[in-house]
Amino acid sequence: MVAFLSGAGVLLAAVCRTPINVKVIGVSTSAFTVEWTERTTGKGICSATYTVVAATNSGLSPIVSSATLVDASSANNKIASVTVGGLLPNTIYWAAVSSASTGPFSALPRPSSSTLSLPPDSPVFGIVWLSSAAMSWTVPSGGARGYRLQASTANFSGGIVFSSATNNGNLTSLRVLSLSPNTTYFFRVGSLNWNNLPNFAATMSTSALANLPSSVAFGGVFASSVSMSWALPVGGAKGFRIDASTVGNFSGILYSSVTASASAVSLVVQSLTPNTAYFFRAGSLNSNNRV
Repeated sequence: MVAFLSGAGVLLAAVCRTPINVKVIGVSTSAFTVEWTERTTGKGICSATYTVVAATNSGLSPIVSSATLVDASSANNKIASVTVGGLLPNTIYWAAVSSASTGPFSALPRPSSSTLSLPPDSPVFGIVWLSSAAMSWTVPSGGARGYRLQASTANFSGGIVFSSATNNGNLTSLRVLSLSPNTTYFFRVGSLNWNNLPNFAATMSTSALANLPSSVAFGGVFASSVSMSWALPVGGAKGFRIDASTVGNFSGILYSSVTASASAVSLVVQSLTPNTAYFFRAGSLNSNNRV
């Protein structure tokens, strides 16, 4: 007969090798790794064959996957582990480890853990503002308990990480707040499993918008050109652009002038039609050349 056990320091029978302190130490979307301590209870060298099983309930019925480990060493209190594969994403599994014994199944709870969810599908940026940015995605196969969106100026290798999360597995967008204008951030969105562990999609980057130029004013107005001036915005900018249009919502033909100089404080729009009323606007360019 085979005996399964789990939990800390539980022995079912005095056998040559007994696994104790069983725990799950790592998970992926399709597998988890189970670790235990080998307790030698016999004398001399005794080889042990361990079987690790996984099931979607604590009664271990039915067993959905298993793996074996053969250990011929005689060391006591040795740490052993094995990975069980063939599991579904975002699913809670119970694990147990067995060695040859005459005892019954342990009645004690067995360690459980959730496999990772698949990463969110097709993440894209939504609206990016001065101090916030949104991302959206589609729900991955197998679903998720929730999602986490993070932003970092250091590509998550240090510094402050700005975060937003939800436990709604059907939500497909999140927004990160408190960003700095005209600053490039790296973003990643991850699906949360039932243990709130994230599985992130590929990192993407974008820049928050620059603050608007201040104290915008007209300079020289001529028959076919108009100049505008401004003061540099707080937080700076990569450059500036001014537009002119005969339509107030700027849906018609645009006459534009652009500079990549972060220190520029004036531009001139050319090729205007004499004796014609125009609407003007001035904007700051961020690191992605977005106004």
